[in-house]
Amino acid sequence: MDNTSGKQLNRYVLILAIFLLFYLPGVSHAQQIEKDTLWSSSSQMTYLMSRKYGVEKNVVTILGKMLENDDDVSVCLYLYTKSSIHPQDIMGLKRKGMAWKQIMKSLKFDADKLFTEAGIYEIFGVPQKFKHSYGELKKWQKDPSHEMNLTDDDVRDLVQLGFLVRNSGIPPINIMRERNAGASWTNMILNRVK
Repeated sequence: MDNTSGKQLNRYVLILAIFLLFYLPGVSHAQQIEKDTLWSSSSQMTYLMSRKYGVEKNVVTILGKMLENDDDVSVCLYLYTKSSIHPQDIMGLKRKGMAWKQIMKSLKFDADKLFTEAGIYEIFGVPQKFKHSYGELKKWQKDPSHEMNLTDDDVRDLVQLGFLVRNSGIPPINIMRERNAGASWTNMILNRVK
């Protein structure tokens, strides 16, 4: 193969890669929604979080505007439903710089309760984005004294996965695959939860 055809092949590969990145079926590549719009009192996201977690919309709005990561809103609300500690108090701990792992420990919340049953995929392998967290679960299942080392991203992904499974009826593995392919939790929630 001469140098010209090698360059042409590289160009085709690059074009194909760009095409797949932006047009991969089933992956939502919508633009990010502005924080003030996403968490306004009249937004669909505020409505869904308020209704599904049983809290006032103004609480959801405050969490959304005060927390750096939009997915932390769901974590605060989920931990509230499991601990009865007000979501704004949980938000205060997060804003002080605590990791979700530390916050859960202070709330006496066991990390194993974050996991959604992924069925046979837990045995044969979950998509890459979930390998670390499900690997920690396997270690804990073998040895309950093992303290799961979950990152903040692990906790966010596990909470959002559980939320979507409970409220959309979509099998966990399908949601995991879509997230693994780059879809945002916000877009998946807005497109699948009614």
